[in-house]
Amino acid sequence: MKIYGNIETSTVDGPGRRAVIHLAGCSLGCDGCFSQHTHATIGPNVTDVQPEQLANHIATLEIDGVTVSGGEPTDQIEELAVFLQVLRLAGIDSIILYTGRRIEWLRKNTGGVWNLLETAQLVDIVVDGRYVKRLPENSWMRGSTNQQFIFLTERHILSDMQHHDTEVIVRGGEVLLMGFPSEEILSGFRDGNFDI
Repeated sequence: MKIYGNIETSTVDGPGRRAVIHLAGCSLGCDGCFSQHTHATIGPNVTDVQPEQLANHIATLEIDGVTVSGGEPTDQIEELAVFLQVLRLAGIDSIILYTGRRIEWLRKNTGGVWNLLETAQLVDIVVDGRYVKRLPENSWMRGSTNQQFIFLTERHILSDMQHHDTEVIVRGGEVLLMGFPSEEILSGFRDGNFDI
C-alpha cells in the first residue's frame, strides 16, 4: 500500500485524537484539490508499506480512531480492505474514510471488495463525492457541500463531524495544515500573510 508522508495525529480530522493516513495516488484529480501533493504514486514522500504492518503499528498509538484520506484511497481498494480489517481486529473502533467516489459507484465497480468491507463494518463513516471548488464547506468536516456523510455503523452521530479548527504542524522546513482549512487560511499561507 502506498502512503504519502508520515502518520500524523490530529484532533481536527474526526472526533477525538486520531491517526490520519493519506494514501498516495489519485486517479480523480478534482480541480482545486487541497491535497494535490498526495496524488503521485512515486516520489520522496511516498512509502510502500504492508497494510498489516501499518495497521498493527497504528494500533499501538494512543488514539481514539483513524481517518483515511488521500489521494484517493479506493484506488488501492484491496490493500485498503486488508488495512481496515487489521485495524478492526486490533481494536480500533472509530474509522472514517474519505473518497471522491460515490458509495453507489463503489458498490457496483470494485469486484465486491467494497461490499465485503461494508458488510464487515470496517468503516464507520464514509465521506463520499468529488471535491467541487465552487461549493466550499465551512461548517462540516468535508471539502465541499456536495460531499455526503454516510454512517455505516451507529458509533457516531452527525455532530461528530462538525468542523472545529485547523491544526498547523511545523516540521523541519515543512508546514502542514491538518483538518479543513478555510479559503482565508489557505490564502494566508499562499501569500505569506498569516499570524500564528
